[in-house]
Amino acid sequence: MAELRDRRLRGEPDPDPYGDAFLLIDGWEELRAVFPETDVYVRQLAEKGLTLGIHVLVAAKQWAAIRPGLRNLLQTRIELRLSDSDQSEIGAEHAARVPQRRPGRGMHPSKQHFLTALPRVDGAKLDALVEADQKNGRWPRRAQEVYRDSHAEAVAGLVDRVRSGWRGYPAPPVRLLPTELPYRFPPANDPKQIPLGIGEKALQPVHLDFRREPHFYAIGERGSGRTTLLRTIVRGITERYSPQEALIMLVDYRRTLLGFLTTEHLAAYVITPDQLRSHVEDVIPALRKRMPGPHVTQEQVRNRSWWSGPDLFIVIDDYELVASGGENPLAPLAEFLPMAADLGLHVVLTRDSAGATRGMFERFTLTLRETSAPALAMSANADAGRLIGVTHSRPLPPGRGTLVSRLDGSQLIQTPLVP
Repeated sequence: MAELRDRRLRGEPDPDPYGDAFLLIDGWEELRAVFPETDVYVRQLAEKGLTLGIHVLVAAKQWAAIRPGLRNLLQTRIELRLSDSDQSEIGAEHAARVPQRRPGRGMHPSKQHFLTALPRVDGAKLDALVEADQKNGRWPRRAQEVYRDSHAEAVAGLVDRVRSGWRGYPAPPVRLLPTELPYRFPPANDPKQIPLGIGEKALQPVHLDFRREPHFYAIGERGSGRTTLLRTIVRGITERYSPQEALIMLVDYRRTLLGFLTTEHLAAYVITPDQLRSHVEDVIPALRKRMPGPHVTQEQVRNRSWWSGPDLFIVIDDYELVASGGENPLAPLAEFLPMAADLGLHVVLTRDSAGATRGMFERFTLTLRETSAPALAMSANADAGRLIGVTHSRPLPPGRGTLVSRLDGSQLIQTPLVP
């Protein structure tokens, strides 16, 4: 970076059209409450970013809110007026001397007072603002109070003036996930990967690979896009597997997927507990026949060649209805979930976030979670807590969620609209 800055000062050709990057975070506590994983990312930027021209600036209500791992990387630290001077890093006695009700006043680590400048360049308007305030018949106020009333407008004006006067490259806009995504995906490197949506990290398609991770589940409130998500997955399966390679059992008590799957991939369409119980009883003997016997070789295990036939995808919408009441018709399949990759068994389910804290600990879903299956945390009431990993529940646009995978980490994604 030092060499790059020197080249710019000398007016030499610059391979990077942009300058240093500044990450400003106002309200650190609020950010971490909604995005707890932010702590790790910001710490990585603070640790490695300086050599790349990346600067991190954080504002918090108290020092304790910033963990030592990050706080120690923030070499320049100043204090404004604290609600509790005993929490000062400079010293309680000095912190107590910072005047109250004087925004911008603070203490420097050198134990010198400072006054922060307002980010505005329209000081000539101050007299006019004060005069207008007095004409309104109000009780006379300090000029700084009047000045502060128009602060947001003045900052916006400053930004506009800087932008209009800048003759270099403009800063690239922040790329965001779309609120609506059509079902259009380029071919994946692996033809058997199922497209799930667009990931926030690179704004590139993300996929499910049921050969590496045989199961998947999603949790979200009503209207979060759970059923549309299943349509996306089912469509991906039918486009990438032939009926000889994959069959699908649709469990759809609310009939929201009625008529959606009409190809030969459909092995069964289940709408009642009795139907589901009957189909599970038929599936179990076939799974037992696929269990590797004592004479199966390592090569056969590697190629999964000791049996032949299609994989079975059991796709369940509104799982909470399946597991409610008495015995769960899917419970007998729980013993096969850990070895599902060898047996060609895949479970894909969605459930309502209401009651999920308890519901995800019944036998079938608990076994599913223990397989470290990838999962999608969709929109849910914040009171629902952590339903998937360390991801906090929060309201999200329909189709959006945090994808959590043991192999690929976690990221926010947007799933497509599939009618």
